[in-house]
Amino acid sequence: MRSMSGGATRTIVDTFELYKSTERALGTTDFSDRLIHYTTIETLAAILASRTLRFGNLSEMNDPSECDHFADGLIEGLLQFKVKLDRNEIRDQIEKIRDLVRCETYASSWCEYFYTQPDGKLEMWREYGDHGQGVGIVVDSSDFLPSNLTPSKINFAINSTRVAYIPRSVSAATDLANDMVQRLSRLSHFRVNPWTTMQLATLVMAKSPCVKHDGYALEEEIRFLHFAGLRRILPNLADSGADLVKVIQPAPNGRRYVDLPLSNYPQYGFDLSPERLLKRIVIGPSGDSVRRAAQVRSLLDEFLFSHTDIHISQLPMR
Repeated sequence: MRSMSGGATRTIVDTFELYKSTERALGTTDFSDRLIHYTTIETLAAILASRTLRFGNLSEMNDPSECDHFADGLIEGLLQFKVKLDRNEIRDQIEKIRDLVRCETYASSWCEYFYTQPDGKLEMWREYGDHGQGVGIVVDSSDFLPSNLTPSKINFAINSTRVAYIPRSVSAATDLANDMVQRLSRLSHFRVNPWTTMQLATLVMAKSPCVKHDGYALEEEIRFLHFAGLRRILPNLADSGADLVKVIQPAPNGRRYVDLPLSNYPQYGFDLSPERLLKRIVIGPSGDSVRRAAQVRSLLDEFLFSHTDIHISQLPMR
C-alpha cells in the first residue's frame, strides 16, 4: 500500500516505523501497579488451567461500534481538522484503515485496582462481573505498563493504554484528533518531512480502539490490545514478539480470539508468569459470596496458588 501526497511517496512500513517513536507523543502514560479484570468464576478456572489470557475481537465485543465512535465524529468534522491535506483523500484513507482496525484488533479489558478501595467498581461488577456473582482477578501490572510493553521490544504484539472517553460529537472527535496531530507535529520527523495522507490517517486511526463514549467514563478502563492486521501487512515484524500471541480463529463458539501465554519472557525483559502476576481474587458482592469464596479457594489450591489472597467485596448490589 502506497500513498502520494505533495510529491512524496510513503509505504505503510514507513508509517508504522514512525509510530514506534511516537507513542509517548500520543500521551501514552503508565498506570497503577495493580489491575483488576472482572469476569466469571468459569473464566478464572480457564485462565488458571490454560495459563493464558484471552483477548476478544473488538468487532465481536459488547459494542462493535467502538472503533467507529471516534472515526465517525472525525470524518464528520474534517473541516475542523487542522491539516493541510485534501479532506476527501483523508476520508478515504480513514475508511480503509478503519475496516482493518475494527476487524483485526483484539482487546482485554481491565481497571486500575487500589488496596485502599478493595471492593472494586459497582458498574464493572454489573456489566462484566457476572452481575456481581463473578470474580475480580487482581494482578501485578508492572510488566504490562506502556513503558515496558514498548514497540521497540515486541513490535506491537501487545499494547497497553488508558481508554479516552469523549461525547458523541463532531467537536469532541476533532479536538482529540487535533491534539494528537499537534503532539506528533512537535517530533523532529514532521519538522523535516511533510505529512502524507496515509501516514496521518494511520496514526490517527491507531487511537480509535482506545476511545469510547463518555457515558462509559466511570469504567476508567485500561486496555491490552493486539492488532493482528499489522502482521499480515508487515510480515517482517514477526521476528519480534511473534511468540507472544496465538490467534484462535475461529474458536469452537465461532468467535475469534488471541491467546497470550502467561509465561516468563526473559528475551523481552518481562515476566508474565501467573505465579508472579496473580495477587488477589475479589469475590463479587451478589448472592452467597462466602460459598463462592470457598469455591475459589479450592480452585486456587488445585492450581497451586494457595498463597493468593481472597477478598469478599462488600459493595451493596441490588
